[in-house]
Amino acid sequence: MADDVAVRLRPVTEADLAMFRRFCTQPGLVGLDWAGFREAEAPARRFAVDGWLVERVAVARPG
Repeated sequence: MADDVAVRLRPVTEADLAMFRRFCTQPGLVGLDWAGFREAEAPARRFAVDGWLVERVAVARPG
């Protein structure tokens, strides 16, 4: 990766949950990393608990 590439992160918002639901139910949407069908409302429950924010460094993924 080039040294001059800037990455800007932002917190997950409630508006993002529709896309997270699609990640759970649409094969191929995220390419070869798709983990299979998952409960579509799991991302919303997680958002209600911690807003998808945790103190540890981790990769956010639905489900």
